Amino acid sequence: MATPSAGFDWSSFWPAFLATALGVLLGIPAGLLLNSWIQRLGTRRTHRANRERLSGTLLALKVSIDSNRRSLMELARISPTTGVFGSNLDLATWDMVLPDVQALVSSVEYRNNFAQYFQDIRSLVELTRDLNTFTVGANAAMDTAPGTRAGILGLISQRVSLALAKGDWLKEQIVEAEGRLTLQEPPGPIPAFQA
Repeated sequence: MATPSAGFDWSSFWPAFLATALGVLLGIPAGLLLNSWIQRLGTRRTHRANRERLSGTLLALKVSIDSNRRSLMELARISPTTGVFGSNLDLATWDMVLPDVQALVSSVEYRNNFAQYFQDIRSLVELTRDLNTFTVGANAAMDTAPGTRAGILGLISQRVSLALAKGDWLKEQIVEAEGRLTLQEPPGPIPAFQA
């Protein structure tokens, strides 16, 4: 029977073993370092892309608030003798950017105030529709139509001033930093919005 060391070249084993051990000892930390660097790079790219998306989202919201402001000012001037009135209020932008607001706006205060503002706009669209119904629709022939119309005009007046105040505050909170739009941190003092 042959001995285990018969024909084995110990002189080539030790250099190969040391090279392998050194490679493992250096390779594992180098691999971990490379993996960490790749993860940090990916995180920075994601963060940069999210800042760009947030900037675009805030620009869309700012344009919508400006557009709504013009329509709200027209709605505030509506007279009791006005016939059919189209509000031209923008809700589509909110519906479009809502997922980005939920994902990218970290402040609960901002998310809530944007949602409340656009809920006020939605409410005004519905009130305008009701006003038109009591002006020229089938309900206009009812005896109570003038009183109902006056009540709706009162609600519209209250909600218009509320929406204008919220919109102005939200627009003030959108600021430019490093060439991008962002939200002021911490949020500016929230005025006491009156319903």
